[in-house]
Amino acid sequence: GSEVLAGGALHDGSIDSLRGRLLQEATAELAYASKVTTAADHKVQALSQDCKKLQDTIAALSAASAAENETLAIELEQARMRIRSDAREVAALTERAAQAEVNSVKWRESNEIANSAIS
Repeated sequence: GSEVLAGGALHDGSIDSLRGRLLQEATAELAYASKVTTAADHKVQALSQDCKKLQDTIAALSAASAAENETLAIELEQARMRIRSDAREVAALTERAAQAEVNSVKWRESNEIANSAIS
């Protein structure tokens, strides 16, 4: 009996109709999956481009920072050299001032002796 029903179903096209519906559903699902995959691919490409831009920006900032650090290091060394030079100059001037004070005292004493001898 069931073979007869199954055979009858085959003949009346209901299996073909079922296959057609399943094929349409599968085709619709594949089309949707294709659209979703394409959209995801576009997003991935856009994100990849954004990442590349960020990497380029970071590289540029890093290079600029390195250059600025190098410039600052050079300026710092120049400032240290000026400070050492100024310190040597201050020491020399201090020594000269001390020597001038000694000479002034000697001249004052000599003048006092000379004035005492004249009076």
